[in-house]
Amino acid sequence: MADEESVSTSERLLFAMLVGAVFGAAFGTAVLGDSTEGITAGIVVGTVVAIIFPTLTTQGFERVQELLDETED
Repeated sequence: MADEESVSTSERLLFAMLVGAVFGAAFGTAVLGDSTEGITAGIVVGTVVAIIFPTLTTQGFERVQELLDETED
């Protein structure tokens, strides 16, 4: 994955869904009192954000990848 020049659409969408699920779980637990609803909402919002703002999502994915590569060294 690090050898590829750009982030594929599926990687970008999956990244946004995972980030959305994490934030949705926290939001759902803290505000809604039900983490399942929060996770579902987070995945939907993450997917929509990835579709509407592909550059922002790609930058986030690449930043996380850089941090993961630093921890391997």
